[in-house]
Amino acid sequence: MPQRDRRRARVAPKEPGDGWIKPAHGKGMLRPFQPGNRFGQNARPSRYGETLALAREASPQAMRTLIDRLRDSDGRIAVVAANSILERAYGKVKEMRPEDGRKADIDLSALSNAELALLMELVASGRLRALPDPGPDAGHIEGEVQPSDETRHDS
Repeated sequence: MPQRDRRRARVAPKEPGDGWIKPAHGKGMLRPFQPGNRFGQNARPSRYGETLALAREASPQAMRTLIDRLRDSDGRIAVVAANSILERAYGKVKEMRPEDGRKADIDLSALSNAELALLMELVASGRLRALPDPGPDAGHIEGEVQPSDETRHDS
């Protein structure tokens, strides 16, 4: 095939055939992707498997080098080596975003009157604050809390 023919745009035929099909919507022609056809990509085979095998073969020596660097006189090198070893041993530390943090959830119906009175005292003192309105699906307790004799403070 001459060089100029390979560079020409591929124009779809008007009728199905030679690998071209008419799609269900009835407009135009499509040529399905053929496994192994790397059209538009470099046709050289991938060396990923070979690279992976070489890296795994060298990993014991690489780990020994990292362990040796733990005793390096330059503290920066020792810290980088320590972090690398810990990440490989236990996995990377996940970054905690504030919105991912779990909020405290207290089931007030399971608390005794003395525990409820203590919570009310904490709220009154300002050491325990309510969050903004959580929304319509959050439950609430109606009624008054009577502090028990042990928690009542007469001023």
